[in-house]
Amino acid sequence: MRITVHPGVDLDVTPGHRLGDLRPELARVTCRPELASAPLVVDGVPLGEDHRVGTRPLLPGATLHAGQQGPPGRTHPTARTQAASASPAPAPEVAALRAAWHVAVLSGSGCGGLLPLSPRAPLVLGDGTGPSVVVTAVVPRRPWGARPREADLLPRVVVRVRGRTGARTAGRRRRAPGPRVRWEPPGRRARGALRGPARPWRPGHVLRVGTTTYDLRPRPHLEEWGVTSGLPAPEGPGPREGLGPSSLALAITPAVGSLALAASMRQPVFALLALVGPLTLVVPLLLARRRRGRSAGALAPVEGRGGSGATAVPPRALPGTERGAPAPGPDAARAPVLGHLLDRARYPQPCPADLMTGAVAAHHAAETSAPAPGVPGGRPRGAGAPPTTPVLGSAPTSAQAPVPVPAPAAQGARLPDGCVAVVGPREPRLAAARALLLAQVASGAEVVAVVPDDLAPCWSWLRWLPGSRRHPSGPLVRERQADRPVRDARVVVVEVPGEDGAPVAGLSAALEDWWARRDGPDRLILVAADGRAVPAWCRTVLDTTAQAWRLADGTVEPAPLVGVGESWAERYARHVAAAHRLGRWPDGTTAEASADRADPAHPGLAESVSLAALLEAPVTPACGPPAAWVGARWDAAGGAPRPGLAVPLGTDAQGGTVHLDLVRDGPHALVSGTTGAGKSELLQSLVLGLALTTSPRDLAITLVDFKGGAGFGRCVHLPHVVGQVTDLEPGLAGRALAGLRAELRRREHVVAEAGARALDDLPAGVLPRLVVVVDEFRALADDLPEFLPGLLRLAAQGRSLGVHLVLATQRPAGAVTADMRANISLRLALRQIDPGDSRDVIDAPHAALIPANRPGRVVLRRGNEPPLAVQGAHAGTLPTTRAARVRPAERWGSVTALAPGPTADPTDVVSLLVDATVEAASRASLPAHAAPWLPALPGRVRPSDLPGRALPGRASRHELPLALSDLPDEQRRGTVVWRPGDGHLAVVGRPRSGRSTALRSVAVAGLDRGWDVHVVAEAADLVEGLRDHPRCGTLVPLHDPRRVARLVDLLLRREGGPPTLVVVDDVEDLRSSLARLPQGAGDGVLGRLLGEGPARGLHVAVAGSSPGLAGLAQRVGPRLVLCSDAVPDDVAHGVPSRFAGRGGRPGRAVWLGPGGPVECQVVVDTFPAPEARAAGDAVPDDAAPDDGAGRGLPLRLLPLPRHAPGAGIPDRPGPPQESDARAGHVVVGLGGDHAGPVHLDVARGALVVGPSGSGRSSALLLLADHARATGRLRAVLSRDDRFERLVRHDGVGTGEAPAGGPAGRRLVTAVGLLPPHEVTAALRSLPQTGLVPGDVVVVDDLDLVAQSSPVEAEVLTELARAGVVLLASASTTAAATAHRGPVAEVRGRQSGLVLAPEERGSGDVFGRSLGTVVDPDGGTPGRAVAVRGGELVPVQVTAPTVVGPPAAAGTIPVPRAGPS
Repeated sequence: MRITVHPGVDLDVTPGHRLGDLRPELARVTCRPELASAPLVVDGVPLGEDHRVGTRPLLPGATLHAGQQGPPGRTHPTARTQAASASPAPAPEVAALRAAWHVAVLSGSGCGGLLPLSPRAPLVLGDGTGPSVVVTAVVPRRPWGARPREADLLPRVVVRVRGRTGARTAGRRRRAPGPRVRWEPPGRRARGALRGPARPWRPGHVLRVGTTTYDLRPRPHLEEWGVTSGLPAPEGPGPREGLGPSSLALAITPAVGSLALAASMRQPVFALLALVGPLTLVVPLLLARRRRGRSAGALAPVEGRGGSGATAVPPRALPGTERGAPAPGPDAARAPVLGHLLDRARYPQPCPADLMTGAVAAHHAAETSAPAPGVPGGRPRGAGAPPTTPVLGSAPTSAQAPVPVPAPAAQGARLPDGCVAVVGPREPRLAAARALLLAQVASGAEVVAVVPDDLAPCWSWLRWLPGSRRHPSGPLVRERQADRPVRDARVVVVEVPGEDGAPVAGLSAALEDWWARRDGPDRLILVAADGRAVPAWCRTVLDTTAQAWRLADGTVEPAPLVGVGESWAERYARHVAAAHRLGRWPDGTTAEASADRADPAHPGLAESVSLAALLEAPVTPACGPPAAWVGARWDAAGGAPRPGLAVPLGTDAQGGTVHLDLVRDGPHALVSGTTGAGKSELLQSLVLGLALTTSPRDLAITLVDFKGGAGFGRCVHLPHVVGQVTDLEPGLAGRALAGLRAELRRREHVVAEAGARALDDLPAGVLPRLVVVVDEFRALADDLPEFLPGLLRLAAQGRSLGVHLVLATQRPAGAVTADMRANISLRLALRQIDPGDSRDVIDAPHAALIPANRPGRVVLRRGNEPPLAVQGAHAGTLPTTRAARVRPAERWGSVTALAPGPTADPTDVVSLLVDATVEAASRASLPAHAAPWLPALPGRVRPSDLPGRALPGRASRHELPLALSDLPDEQRRGTVVWRPGDGHLAVVGRPRSGRSTALRSVAVAGLDRGWDVHVVAEAADLVEGLRDHPRCGTLVPLHDPRRVARLVDLLLRREGGPPTLVVVDDVEDLRSSLARLPQGAGDGVLGRLLGEGPARGLHVAVAGSSPGLAGLAQRVGPRLVLCSDAVPDDVAHGVPSRFAGRGGRPGRAVWLGPGGPVECQVVVDTFPAPEARAAGDAVPDDAAPDDGAGRGLPLRLLPLPRHAPGAGIPDRPGPPQESDARAGHVVVGLGGDHAGPVHLDVARGALVVGPSGSGRSSALLLLADHARATGRLRAVLSRDDRFERLVRHDGVGTGEAPAGGPAGRRLVTAVGLLPPHEVTAALRSLPQTGLVPGDVVVVDDLDLVAQSSPVEAEVLTELARAGVVLLASASTTAAATAHRGPVAEVRGRQSGLVLAPEERGSGDVFGRSLGTVVDPDGGTPGRAVAVRGGELVPVQVTAPTVVGPPAAAGTIPVPRAGPS
């Protein structure tokens, strides 16, 4: 059964186990160690260690909470109290039904809600868009000292209208339509609001606030409700009967006048006129009394909830009302009734509030042992089936034949034509579809959802409904199976994808096929955007946009808002799951009927039972030699004081083991069952169970098989079998009968010679008991008429001589004689088609009620004891492993769920046990022959060797296969699948053990499933063939920590997108590489990725050589440990001891995941799908951000080039953020995330810093060349001769303006190794050159200029403040320590280049941390960080290309690192 562990982990737990035994598995599966010792609470009730799973309150759908952890080893009562107090509040509907009064939302916003009403918490009703209603439960005054009772709460309604709208018409104000209820403030704070008396809300009257309808209800008796129950609609306020004010005034006025006239006139006769007024009231009173008399015996009004189709139900139709009984009062008219009695409209009208009340009642109501008043058969009121339905718990009579009982219908479950379409906006149509669907669920129908994969999460709440499933598309016609239950009904809900309303071709064809071939009980609910996708045969349509029903006859009826939310639907489904476990859903079975131990359809009966599990047989090699176990069982059975022939038959509805003893319950047995019921398997289990329990010294078996001789399988090789008779050897049956007679005579002589009366009085080992098993004795009787009477004589004499008969047949009618019934008291009936055949065997029709899909289900009857339903044990079924008791629940709706692998051959277990019996009988010390198991794992596994479920087209998108697993306990091969939801993947192993191969398998699986994959690795074989895939993102080596840190930062910033896989190889080296980033920028990068990644859809597969994974071991989930041939090394890496030392070849590993340790072999030779690679061949790194499927391409961070030539950089290339080369922006090189052109804004000045020899003069020359090209260059001061090419060679020190510059403007130059006084003179001449804002002054080594001429250098400061653009270079240390002067002034522009940023102090220049944009290795000439305000961009600075004067045009060769 499925439960939830808080906060949201769904688990499948096997019922019947102690909660204390499941604690370790709960902690391991959920990865929450506290569950192993913390108190566990369900619905506020603490659970003890001995609590059984599947009993209240731990039922399907329950949420298990872990309370505060107490002392280990014991649960203190205080800890239980604290755990209960710390648990969350119960569900709102449960709290509402526990309150004295509650408000039910019948329609509108919050439809289906049940709101508790408490005197300490006023309830505000309304949706916030209109009037709001405050409901207050007022406790009436009681005498002093008397405590108020909860039942005395008198609800009162207080209304506050938050806003009015309207317009004046003809001098009057026309108010907007709405409820006109007078209100009073709920407190003194609203004293200034409109005042009025509080209006009492009488039960039975509805309250409408805007479009929402509310009903006030008292606490219901949950025992009166069933899942199909409903309430009649509340009666609206009618006309007041009796004497009104006008009638009283009409009667009093004449009386007062006549008395006054008699007093004034002194005439007493006038006083008689006072009687005229009272006489006028007699007629109205008589008429009112007559109306009340008629209504008492007439119909009780029951309004249709849709506003049309109003009808009535007679009072005697209500449960508990009989003919001639007094008329029911108001409470009786509001008692729960069957839903179909209220369903009188022409279209479905579900009432979610009643559905929820019925579900909670089925979940929480106490079981009643005595019949309810007025309810035949003891069924709760409103609980479904008619009173004439026979109950299995009662003794059946000959007149009661088991007839199919149709599933009762809840209100709103009747669908016209069997189908209804819901159209409109997505949320309203889904809400309405949920309400319609849950009405079908309440009627017992199973749900089949046909929704595409992208819409399946909206229907995930269906996972709690028993039997619900999902299909993606395709045929909807139910396969006609003979084993389908008689009362099985199905509702198919289909959601048409898309909001355009266009029909889907494949889905439309499937719907048409369904309509043409559907079964009778099948129903359809179609959900679409508009009516274009609705087939023509679906004539009833609910339009949520217009809030109207379009009916088959063309009429349109208003539709109330009865849609429910997804959370409401999930809570309802959880209640239904619990009710199903209790046998209260579907509503054809009551709690009393479900408690009947003879019911073969009891939900507590297991689907299959393993004989080896009941015997605790060691059927796996890890459990020890089975022969020794068999010998021990024989010794224990022989040492019993009164040995018998006990064998486990199966399990009952309570999970207990049912034993059958031929000595005490027999001595003879009769077995009957139709074809396919499991009769031969049951006989095989009986024979094998007897052989495993009793030694050949005490038991001999004779097999008579008239079904071809193969019915007993390997059991014929048991050492107990002394003879076999088949129909293949003519005449053998006669000789066998003669031999049995001789054996009977011999036994008589042995007993007589020993002076004993029976075989039990003889010493052990003198005579073994003889069991004669006859399969298909009817065929034997037809072929050998004398054989069966001879067996019956043996049966009459064989009890005292230790001879036992086990007779089996398919058709008992006519074959079971009176003599057989007299001598055979132990009877077992498997499934029978005719109830008469069932009565021939067990004197009851129960065998005819066994479901056809439950082979091995048997009804046992011992003598005169009542029948007992048992799920028979199957000898060929492997026992369920311990780890399977708690397992993660499968994702609902996973139509691509993993297909089951090859199951074990049923004869394997039988062969193992038979061989063990043979070995034990021969008293050999060696173990039995090896059990059938699969050969060893191959040394090389390719993707084609994996089971078919691992192929990309069949596997789930969230399951990544990486290895072939060996499952010897299940005798099959499997696929090791990493589910990222279980945590990040860790691959641990020594070098050359296959770590990179395992990571490549995961990466290829992610690419094939549409994931974005990023790889951080050095191994070339890991990334081979992945780079060209369109979903492959960044491939970064380990020695590039800057890009690794940048990749993690960008991935953690993203919102949404496809699942992303980050593959990290050699995590220890990567962490060391990240530690080299300056200023600790690499600290915590991997921790952030592993910790914050899952919330962003990031999943990491990390590989390392040490178990600690560089300190990240606690942040990963499943592990793939690559084994070696050294046991200590494997144990140190976390390999369990039983798997340690089995490696030695690359790829041999042990998977440590949620399902326990599994040995596996990693897949090799993995490549992405061919079509994906072909599509990716033509995708460049700078392609448009779309992969052709409507999704953006994954993030690709490219490395910086080692050299950026001046020529070849386009003017406006690269990504959009780098392509805007506006005025004042200079392309300084290639860099950024995409290695594109990087622009630097020099409009306000720029500073180039770096140590000596870093190339800062070359970078400044690049900026100066841009200023020369714009014609704004006015001064150049540099010791580098390369700056001479920026000006004409017409003099030293000064010159005219170059070509293209304004006439009369001088260009000040000081280029070369000039004396200091010439530099000083050049600085002094700058103010006289007429510089204006926007002119450019280039100063190389500004820090040295300011140091040599501090006074003159202040001219540059003033010019920069005046708007002159100052392009300068300086050393890193001088720029970082400058507090004033021209260096500080130009640094304040926050624009420039930091060359050799790995040098200490580089981040202090502009006050920015450069850790994440710096390559720690450095050493690359021209590597810099572009500072653009608050943005830092790594860049490879381009080599400058300076254009000289026209006479000497050309390119000056520039070295990689020019002089500073």
